[in-house]
Amino acid sequence: NSNSIISPRHLEFGGKSPLLTKKALQKLVRSPAGASPVVESGDRLRFSPTLLTKRHQQALLAIQRKRWSELENLLTANKWLAEMTDILSGQLLLHQIALHGASAPIMLINSIYDYYPNGVHKFDNHGNLPLHMACSAG
Repeated sequence: NSNSIISPRHLEFGGKSPLLTKKALQKLVRSPAGASPVVESGDRLRFSPTLLTKRHQQALLAIQRKRWSELENLLTANKWLAEMTDILSGQLLLHQIALHGASAPIMLINSIYDYYPNGVHKFDNHGNLPLHMACSAG
């Protein structure tokens, strides 16, 4: 079956399973080098859990090291990063960037909010909202 799932692994991602179907993978492989694959809306193009995790870890590291241009590039290419939570802390990128208070560029905070507005209402594993993190940063 051309729509069978390649990987049985599931990862929570915006209520959807980020799996790559064989049909979508074939389109991805046939795409010219460096070009984004064109996928019809009926295809379930999702990225592998490994790639999702890697991009999310890169974004978290960019926030921790205050590499704002790197974070901006990651978010521009991967808007779904704003919806992902850290497994250990339950925090979104919005929680993490809020910890930097006024030193974080407002443009990045707005981008994360624009990509996932519901993030302002998400509690982490300790019951903190991104607003609590911003307040603790001063």
